[in-house]
Amino acid sequence: MNNLDVNSTSFFVRDTLLPMSDTLVIHPNDSSTTSLKYVYLNKGFDVIDDPDIDKNILLEEIKKHKRIIMLGHGSHLGLVHPDLIRYGKVRSGGRPFIIDDSFGELLKTKETISVWCNSDQYFKRHSIPGFHTGMIISEESEAVMFLGHCPLSKAELYLNCVILSKAIGGCIDMSPDDMKDYVLAHYIGDDKVTKYNRENIIVISVDIFK
Repeated sequence: MNNLDVNSTSFFVRDTLLPMSDTLVIHPNDSSTTSLKYVYLNKGFDVIDDPDIDKNILLEEIKKHKRIIMLGHGSHLGLVHPDLIRYGKVRSGGRPFIIDDSFGELLKTKETISVWCNSDQYFKRHSIPGFHTGMIISEESEAVMFLGHCPLSKAELYLNCVILSKAIGGCIDMSPDDMKDYVLAHYIGDDKVTKYNRENIIVISVDIFK
């Protein structure tokens, strides 16, 4: 039996029996990445938002879906559990990375889209083509680290992320190359954050692995 919680205008899957969709979104529940919901809002995709989901269950759900969209915080090593960012450890004692290197072979068999910092390095390492991102500034501390200061207010930074997420959501069914063109046409601005993030919209082509 499905247990689906309604959270504003989107559905979040709480167990293993998912509605029928060929797209699975993995977006760990985290207040600092809520802007990313605009990538998939109202599209009818299956969504897993539990960062403590059992690894074997997650692997089985990935196997059932044709396309996997992965969103949140992360690094070149994978998609991170939100606790690792906030507390430096996973309080539940669970896995620090929701998507790690052990998922690489399975993800090679899927269409993949990812938005987390330096996800392109993860997918390049595993020779997986698709629409991915390099470093994306979404928080003031990241702006200070990579730009030397934050040129946007907290509210402006959140809106910037919403605009980027809506742009990605607006082209989610296009090819990776067309997605990049669409995002760059709709995510524009003269501020340093936008300019930096635009440089980190990445398409990994299957040709680079030949």
